[in-house]
Amino acid sequence: TIDEERRLCYVGITRAKRTLTLTYCSKRKSFGEMNICEPSRFLSELPQEDLEWEGKGEATPEMNQKRGNETLASLKNLFG
Repeated sequence: TIDEERRLCYVGITRAKRTLTLTYCSKRKSFGEMNICEPSRFLSELPQEDLEWEGKGEATPEMNQKRGNETLASLKNLFG
């Protein structure tokens, strides 16, 4: 049910220690068909002043690639 989905989203968010980064893909291939993906409907229920949206069309593909590489390098350092 939607209430259970909301509860699971809340539990996931409240487990973050310092910061929380949520990601989603804009398109996903499923059973051979390309599907458009949307952010969780529950993000609109969060205080918008606490959210920082990135990658909403203002960056070039090269900038997105660079930022993605930096993020991966940072994660590797955390676990490395």
